[in-house]
Amino acid sequence: MTEIFSALGFPARVLGRLPLLFRYAFSAGSKPSSYGLDRYGPSYKFRLWMRLDAMDLESIEVLINYGSDADIEAFRASNLATMGTTSVVVRILRCSLFSLDIR
Repeated sequence: MTEIFSALGFPARVLGRLPLLFRYAFSAGSKPSSYGLDRYGPSYKFRLWMRLDAMDLESIEVLINYGSDADIEAFRASNLATMGTTSVVVRILRCSLFSLDIR
């Protein structure tokens, strides 16, 4: 079931990653990674929606398995700060696009 939802969400994720096109075209995103093949099997090559996330999943798995508590806490804090900034920017854009008051 997860595979079906991942495949359905693939077009939206591709559009969201268009600014990173060169990263994927000239890095491991353009060819199957050994991590992806080991982790998900030979059919990984044909599941394009998984190729976008393989590098990120590998780095997170390495961090969880081999990173210290301080490394994991720094990763968490970084992600929370990024999401906080993103939510503020989205709120401002939403309000400016729809001419609403910021509350």
